[in-house]
Amino acid sequence: MGLYPLLKAEFKLVYGELFRRKSAFIAMIIYPYLFAGFTLFFGYTIGSPNLFIERVGIDPVIFMITASYIVMSITAVIDDVLWRPLSDTYIGTIPYILASPVNRLKLFIAIPIPRLLAMVSMGFTSITPIYVLYYGFRGAVTALLIMALVALGALSMVSIAIIIAGLVHTINESWRILNIVRPLIMVLLGAYYPRIFMPFAAYAISFL
Repeated sequence: MGLYPLLKAEFKLVYGELFRRKSAFIAMIIYPYLFAGFTLFFGYTIGSPNLFIERVGIDPVIFMITASYIVMSITAVIDDVLWRPLSDTYIGTIPYILASPVNRLKLFIAIPIPRLLAMVSMGFTSITPIYVLYYGFRGAVTALLIMALVALGALSMVSIAIIIAGLVHTINESWRILNIVRPLIMVLLGAYYPRIFMPFAAYAISFL
């Protein structure tokens, strides 16, 4: 089976679920604002936005809305690849997948694409309005560039996620390990914490 039929099946699965569950679709739209809002709220209670600008070099609102968008998009790829084998195991479909003539590599490449496209498109409702509000037309162009870079970055994570999934799912209670690996990946991506302030060892790993 080629890649196109697998992509077609995954698109039907993901988008059928999104349109059926309107709450999940709405949550995708508001999540970046919730993430950024809560983080900014706690940040403003203990510090000054001017200090953040002085240390990081960017407005905290721009930083957090961008970080939340990156987290949402990268997580879509990582979660789909890492958790799909567990999900198929629990619902009893893994024997049928293993017995099918489907190429495993093509399957894992196809799995995250539909949700990634949905998440990247959410940039039009998350970072684009904020960037336009702050920077005008230049902000719209910047938002489009960020969306393109996030898409490329998320696609580059597919191979890493496949390798991690292959290693993790050979171990018993792999879901426990995934709950540790996933936050570490997010931290090393610099989504929760500016990479320039990381210890040198962590910064070197994140740079790779």
